[in-house]
Amino acid sequence: MSKQSWVFIINPVAGNGFAGEYADTVKAMIKQHNIDAVVQITKRRGEAIEIADHYVKQGFHHIIAVGGDGTLYKEQDMRLTLNEKTQETKSFLNTIANGRRLAGGFYLTPDAFANDGLLDICMINKLSIPGRIKELIRVIKKKHTEGEAVDYFSTNRLTFEFDWEVPAHLDGEMYFESRFEVSILSRHLKTIYNPYGNHYFEIS
Repeated sequence: MSKQSWVFIINPVAGNGFAGEYADTVKAMIKQHNIDAVVQITKRRGEAIEIADHYVKQGFHHIIAVGGDGTLYKEQDMRLTLNEKTQETKSFLNTIANGRRLAGGFYLTPDAFANDGLLDICMINKLSIPGRIKELIRVIKKKHTEGEAVDYFSTNRLTFEFDWEVPAHLDGEMYFESRFEVSILSRHLKTIYNPYGNHYFEIS
């Protein structure tokens, strides 16, 4: 593992070139604080993700994006295979879950039941910056599944495919892949829960 645990990824065109002007400032601050770090300047679309993937695999713990929110979070062209049918689509955020709550308090899949044998899928399509803020508010209010920007459905199997490796996480563990084939093993985990409590299990 490298002794350098920090990498700064700078998108020089973000903010009409404003982020690129900070490259020297970033380097100066690294030197001033005696940080073991590297600075990488992106040169093309999608390269920030490739750089982040490379340094994560090298054992770097701190990946810092210097740029607009599009530096790492970009809509991605993908192929979705569902019920043996494949379609091309563009997505900003895909959530696959059999529970309702993520990241402490975001109900991206508010209709999910843990024991119905199905995965709930929430696909948020391409959005403008104001649109992302609006959709976040709708997520907090659990109203996003009714919006035109969201495709929400249930299935027991699906596949996402991308032209390059994209970031994903499994319960907080981040990794990069270009193909994700996800299915559910129905009733393979025995769970004890209070049937009279606040739960998300179907009771027959």
